[in-house]
Amino acid sequence: MARDSGNTLLSARSLNLATGPKTRRETIGGSSDPRDFFKFNLTSRSSLDLSLKKLRSNVDVSLLDSTRKVIASSRRADRLSESIKTTLEAGTFYIRLNTKEASTGYQLQVAATPIPLPGIPGGGTPGGGTPGGGTPGGGTPGGGIPTNTAPTIGTNTALIVSRNGTGTIGRTNLFSSDTQQTADQLLYRVTSLPASGSLFLNGTPLGVGSAFTQTDIDTNKLTYKQNSAKDIPNAGRQISSDAFPQISGSNVVWGAKDSTGDTEIFFYNGINKAITQLSDNTVEDSGPKIFGSNVVWESGTGTDAEIYLYNGTSGATTRLSDNPLADTNARISDSFVVWQRRYPSGEHDIRYYRLSDGASGAVNNSITLNDIDPALSGSKLVFQRDNIAGASTNADDGIFYYDLATLGPTQTQLSVGNSAYTDRRAQISGSAVTWERRNSTESDILYDADVTTSGGVSSINGSADNDTNPLISGSKIVFQRSGTAGGTNDGIYLFTIGGAATRIIPPSTTTADVTSFDGNKVGYTNTSGGGFKAAVYDILAGNSQDLVGGAAVEGIPVVSGNNAAWIGGGSPALIDRLFFYDTSIVSDNFGFSVSDGLLTTNGTFNFTIG
Repeated sequence: MARDSGNTLLSARSLNLATGPKTRRETIGGSSDPRDFFKFNLTSRSSLDLSLKKLRSNVDVSLLDSTRKVIASSRRADRLSESIKTTLEAGTFYIRLNTKEASTGYQLQVAATPIPLPGIPGGGTPGGGTPGGGTPGGGTPGGGIPTNTAPTIGTNTALIVSRNGTGTIGRTNLFSSDTQQTADQLLYRVTSLPASGSLFLNGTPLGVGSAFTQTDIDTNKLTYKQNSAKDIPNAGRQISSDAFPQISGSNVVWGAKDSTGDTEIFFYNGINKAITQLSDNTVEDSGPKIFGSNVVWESGTGTDAEIYLYNGTSGATTRLSDNPLADTNARISDSFVVWQRRYPSGEHDIRYYRLSDGASGAVNNSITLNDIDPALSGSKLVFQRDNIAGASTNADDGIFYYDLATLGPTQTQLSVGNSAYTDRRAQISGSAVTWERRNSTESDILYDADVTTSGGVSSINGSADNDTNPLISGSKIVFQRSGTAGGTNDGIYLFTIGGAATRIIPPSTTTADVTSFDGNKVGYTNTSGGGFKAAVYDILAGNSQDLVGGAAVEGIPVVSGNNAAWIGGGSPALIDRLFFYDTSIVSDNFGFSVSDGLLTTNGTFNFTIG
């Protein structure tokens, strides 16, 4: 086997492509040989054809110019062969192979074919000189050689691309011409990349410096893939399972481990793209919730957890509780913050804080009534009550409603407890409430269409189907159905109050777990085929869309209007990335130059995101 190539640019092994194509068979990989470099020179404009084959593990290949800038690359997964085909001007170039895996052999093949500049009419006469200063049959009679002109961009029409869709940049969108050049000789180079998508030439990603020809455009080989998904910088911090992201509009809050190993709360402002660390201490901070730009969370664990409020307008943080008790499970709306407080006896109260004036107090101070799991919509509060005195007092158990706007003594009981079941997981939107009723064998979903009237409670489905995890937005409820006979009825269902429940997402190979619901968008994790993908179902359009951030594992999407946030990482045990789907993006562009080999014209190509 030939000697091993250098591991740095300075020790790159030279390839003399002027004498013909070259083939190198070497090895790469392991801690001692993670990279191989090759170097070659071109004396004229040439067409480069590079292939990397016979791999036993993943190896990526990149093409660098004389300034060490990557101008093209191929990064296919696993042991798939890599290839780069492009047109290069004269100069010095480097080939970089790199891998993070075990040692593998490889076969590198490189060829460069010179592309001659076309003959210029009037440039000479076969068989002799130019009598009279011109060329019979061509050129400029009596005038010598015509002046070379730069290419002209005749068509530059914006391409309309659907959000998260793919569009082809064809001749009707981008067309340049030059009377002295053919379409195959007009060379475009990417000078700046799109901000919200990627360019591809015949399926291969393009980078700054990558090249394509007018012929490539004419034959529909140039495409653009729109991606409204953006990384929210998280600095590689592990995202905590008890502080997964929450979203309101374009603002996102989450919790992640800091350098000392405890969880801190972070806030992303979707308008100015700024990230603010809201907590910085040595205890665990968890359970963040958000409304607008206001955030609440709990700080500390065990018997001494406190509730904090961040005001996104003023930037001030307020401690809402200060005692040796456990204050947890905070929720926030446009007007109130609520949470539950646990006493040494095991009993809980629901506490409230009014945002307008800071007034605070307890919904109920009974030492025998255990109030937990608050849910909030404006000033309307629902919660679960268990009488800690025992099953003989089930009449006091169930789901309760309370209007914080009045702060009166009355709490309306929506459901009455029974020793045969437990009502739990209440959710509220406006005046409509839904919850889960769990017995020893299965669960049903119940709802009250208007808690401000005496309309009563109804069941979505009273059969033996196992219906769980209800979420509500307006008059619509989504929930999960599982465990049906043969699994034929499993999936995620939509129920509109006054209508019937219909399945919107059928079962996957394993499960599809609903994680959020707002307006007409349902966020869920798709585990089809054993993987983890974040997805959103559009109720109006009647279809699903995968949210793609670029991590190996992605899921737990939360939605707000048309926006979404979700998490990802290298594996389910390593979740350290955060993504945001930004529907405010309505346009994109990339910069380019087009050259005839001597003269260049610059331009910008635009996209309209529909």
